[in-house]
Amino acid sequence: MTYPDGSYHEGNFKNGELESGKYVFTMGDITYKYEGTFKNKKANGQGTYTFPTGQKYEGEFAYGDFQGKGTMTYPNGDKYTGSWVGDNMDGEGTMYHANGTKESGIWQMGVLVKPSKKK
Repeated sequence: MTYPDGSYHEGNFKNGELESGKYVFTMGDITYKYEGTFKNKKANGQGTYTFPTGQKYEGEFAYGDFQGKGTMTYPNGDKYTGSWVGDNMDGEGTMYHANGTKESGIWQMGVLVKPSKKK
């Protein structure tokens, strides 16, 4: 299914709704991409979301949000792997920085609030 603005859905449809596949949304030169499963027209289950900046989230979704376990890779080479709640790093996780350092522990709303003790 292609829309007048060039955005499109492709994949498996059931009762006229996308169940799994790809959604590409374009606004001018900016393109957002999601590949994975859908429920009620929203990303739900496993999938990959790519931002126009090249930033990419791979993992679990619920009702369109990053929710559960997932990995976000940033254009500068940093990468966070761990728990997500409502599009935020939240719960246990590790941020791997491009310079070789890492921060592990408990995150809340995107902030490391309880660093893991070094062993």
